[in-house]
Amino acid sequence: MRPWKLPRSLFYGFLLFTLNDLLGTLCVYANAFITLLDDIDNPQWPAAALLISTGLSALIEQTFMVHRYWMVTRNTIWSLFITLFALAHMSLAIAVVILGGLYNEFATNDPLPLTSIAAILCTVADVLIALSMVWSLSGFDVVSQSTKHLIRSICLNALASGAVVATVTVLAMITLLVESIDLHIFSVFFVIMGRIYSLTIIMNFYQRHRQQALVGGPHEVSMPPSEFIVDSFVPTTVHSGTVEIRTTGRSMDTASPKDGDDEFEPKNDMDLDEISLPRPSRVPALYTTATTATSSRASESTTHSRFAV
Repeated sequence: MRPWKLPRSLFYGFLLFTLNDLLGTLCVYANAFITLLDDIDNPQWPAAALLISTGLSALIEQTFMVHRYWMVTRNTIWSLFITLFALAHMSLAIAVVILGGLYNEFATNDPLPLTSIAAILCTVADVLIALSMVWSLSGFDVVSQSTKHLIRSICLNALASGAVVATVTVLAMITLLVESIDLHIFSVFFVIMGRIYSLTIIMNFYQRHRQQALVGGPHEVSMPPSEFIVDSFVPTTVHSGTVEIRTTGRSMDTASPKDGDDEFEPKNDMDLDEISLPRPSRVPALYTTATTATSSRASESTTHSRFAV
């Protein structure tokens, strides 16, 4: 597999996303450390920092997925519509921090606090992204075997990455909106949500690199030289990642007639110019078996070979 080279914008975006995820993870540890050692039930600043970090992770992941969807479909209106949900979610997350943080939101008796609205917007964005990606990629016409494998790989990747994030956000929204469910369950989803966004981005980048390697990688196969010449009409099937070659033709001895050798003298008073020889093929034969020609006609043989690279 070739070296992993990213465009400058994607490289810096990936670096920013990784640092943001590291910040969110440190906030989780800081919250547990302060709660256990300092005996503070609800520390404010780790929760506020984690909220901003998770919101930023969601915004970067959703923007990346929307951009990927737009590159496939060029549907600008629908892409902007989904982006509005992502921006609204991030704006509400910042507003919650400014107004006092998560714990103040939970302490109020507001039937629909800003935290719940932000969770709904985030869930809607994730679900729309997953459905849009799967719907758009499933409509491609398959033009070849290699393209079929590529499109199927993209569909599976879009389904896996989008579905996992959407499922987690839906469950988090349910635990937040249903009053009978303990808010500590929502806290569990809230803590892991940023990490899931990070894994989604990493998996998409890896899948992107793998697809580029499959498409742009070498498809030529190094074959050992053969002692025989195969007819030019040789059926060859090449698959992405696997090469299957089936050659069927006449195997001819490559020896040339020598002076004084009666073996190569044309019989029945035929001229050498009248002898029709098969044209050489660009695909050498593999494991060819043949018998030495004792007349002007060569023996018929069939060669089959299959291997993987």
